[in-house]
Amino acid sequence: MDLNTLLGLLGEVPESERARPILNHFPSLHTTVAELPGDVDTLTETLLSCRDYGFEARLASSGEIATVYLMGAGNEGFGEFPYPLVEGLRFGARRDAVEAKFGRPHWSRSNNETPVVLNGAGEAIRYDLKSYALYFQFDKRNGQLQQVAAESTIGLSAQHH
Repeated sequence: MDLNTLLGLLGEVPESERARPILNHFPSLHTTVAELPGDVDTLTETLLSCRDYGFEARLASSGEIATVYLMGAGNEGFGEFPYPLVEGLRFGARRDAVEAKFGRPHWSRSNNETPVVLNGAGEAIRYDLKSYALYFQFDKRNGQLQQVAAESTIGLSAQHH
């Protein structure tokens, strides 16, 4: 199990024949529907979470998995994702290590641009790949990698985690 395997979840409904065997790797997968404040209306998002395994998936309004989040230990109260990440990277890596593997990011956010709601989150960088975007988020205090997310093109128009 690694990020490349989890990419198979993007665009799938959780009950699909393709998604179910992958999701079965995460015991006690919990579904949460959260309300998000919007400008005019209240928006909701559905999350599938396995906190002990540092895994979370966000569903698009169509019910398909739009984003997969892999967490480092303690990030948002999650345990650390126990499987390999991508390109030999590990939680705790620094931004320069990510850029050495992937090159210059297509988008970045500095510590000063981080919204207050993302408490503890620091810099973030994104790579726009063929059918998904790959995000790397770093801890504000120590600059170490704390979260990796893969977002399908169906998720790019929705609010980000």
